[in-house]
Amino acid sequence: MKFIHKIMMVSVALATMSITAQDTKTMGTLNSTTVKTFNYEKNGSQIPYKVTIQEQRDYQATFQQDEKNMENWNRNNEPARVAKLISINSAVDNTIDRVLVLRYEKQLADTFELVPTKKGFAVEVDGRSLEYIIGEGIYFADTADKDFFFVDEFVMIL
Repeated sequence: MKFIHKIMMVSVALATMSITAQDTKTMGTLNSTTVKTFNYEKNGSQIPYKVTIQEQRDYQATFQQDEKNMENWNRNNEPARVAKLISINSAVDNTIDRVLVLRYEKQLADTFELVPTKKGFAVEVDGRSLEYIIGEGIYFADTADKDFFFVDEFVMIL
């Protein structure tokens, strides 16, 4: 009987240790793909191009035990890190084929919008924007937005 009692005590102790040793950080991801078709002007004609946006968000949250009620945990949200792979393809003009890597920290209620312009497109996130001009590259209207976005541009070689 004492042997069974000791085994039960050890199993309860191990179960308690595994519950209290839980990780206080959790992570999650979101992956999505969006395709849009736009036109830009070149020598007076409209040239179509396709923009493919592949998005990955990494969410992190930490948990702390509530000091008043030790059974409850308080969640501390951290800004999600967002990475977008923006591919620009044209069947008519393959010299504009590019890949942009756009990274920023997502706030709780920000919005991502891709807006066509005459010379390319603009990316708008929470009042911050950058413009991609086809054939020229990235343009920031407000220099403070350079600190918000991290952008890399690559030539697509197929």
